[in-house]
Amino acid sequence: MASKKTAVIHIDALRREYCAARALQEKLELDGINVLLSSRNSTTLLLKLFTPDIFISSHVFQLSPKTNKALSKKGVILLIKEVEGVDHEDVVVLTYPKNHNGSDIDYQNFSRFYVWGKYTRDWLIKHRGIDKEKIQTTGSINQSSYLRDINNKPNKPVGIISRFEILNTFDKRHPFTNLIALDPTDDKYKWYYERCAIDSEVFSIICKIIDRLVKQDIYISIRPHPNENLESYKILKKMYGKRLSIDNCIGIQEWLSNVSVVIGTTSTAFADAYIHETPIISTSAIQRFHYITESQRINLGRFDLAAYTPNNIDEAEALCLTKNLKAKKSKELDTYFNEFYSLDSTMDPIDAIAADITNLVKQENMKTKRSNYHRGRALLYLIDLLTIIRSLISKSPWNNFKILKIYSYNNLIHRPSNFIKETINRIRDRQTK
Repeated sequence: MASKKTAVIHIDALRREYCAARALQEKLELDGINVLLSSRNSTTLLLKLFTPDIFISSHVFQLSPKTNKALSKKGVILLIKEVEGVDHEDVVVLTYPKNHNGSDIDYQNFSRFYVWGKYTRDWLIKHRGIDKEKIQTTGSINQSSYLRDINNKPNKPVGIISRFEILNTFDKRHPFTNLIALDPTDDKYKWYYERCAIDSEVFSIICKIIDRLVKQDIYISIRPHPNENLESYKILKKMYGKRLSIDNCIGIQEWLSNVSVVIGTTSTAFADAYIHETPIISTSAIQRFHYITESQRINLGRFDLAAYTPNNIDEAEALCLTKNLKAKKSKELDTYFNEFYSLDSTMDPIDAIAADITNLVKQENMKTKRSNYHRGRALLYLIDLLTIIRSLISKSPWNNFKILKIYSYNNLIHRPSNFIKETINRIRDRQTK
């Protein structure tokens, strides 16, 4: 009897990637592949001590080019599971750079790229010389039907989609640090300066809306960006008490099932709410500051089609108070999302990725590695334990236990929520049908 192969899935940002990674883990294990989940705190050390059969990452620069080459030479199948799709040049070059930290990235070390849409697929073929057979257009794994849960409970809070990670960095890094590193004469950083002005204004707008809604006895749930410092929101929590909560759901899909409407500045985060059929309110028409960069302006203008766009705070308040507000629909946006997320695919992205990985294992006719799954699991748990101990004694403001719990996956801390348990049950139910 052949030994089961072992895959390591790297979770780069806990609140952005965990739910989908855990669902993929379940699907792969049902298909006969053992899976370990690692993070920024554990991946590099784990791969020095343990050689898996498969390594699944979110970015080509997650590991150094030297490490990628070494793993590839050992016969490890390196896979990229795209975490954020792109459809314009100035962003795709950052997602798939030519080099990292002065070393060229050899794209031939990777066996597969699971991308969201056709744009990235065609760009990788043209600009990175990747064989088209190595690229699978699966759509966003976060849009998997396994991760959709409709909660019909009454009196849900108003949801605030916060996107203030530039102003409110998760590691408490002062904005000066970024500004020192940026070249103001380089057009590729223009978006950053524009974003600073936009985020400052939008935060003020959102605070005014929150204040009005709380006075109307409405509950508020804020969903910060995965890379924001959650402690900063204690300022609002202190002001509004139990009427305002800071969402602690690991995945946005779980949060969307628990709010009546979402409001925020126009962003790609609207896509999740739109596909979930949650009503969206954008502050774009209230704002005075907007992106000047053409690609950003066009892209975000498209996402405005998903939302109500009140002209002032009074109108925004009225929309939030509207009972049974219907989600907006747009044929143009439906067409765009079908292209961007491959929503019209006949196969669920988790099913598609799992099926392809299973086929890859068969095609490679892989020999069993010296390092077995149980050894890898023991090492991973030891690394996670040491990470916890280090965080408890650390005096660093961005490397303590609170930060660890919020931003970095740890097998010993993060256990499946009820939402994840229900997701796992959905996967198992479909597997048996």
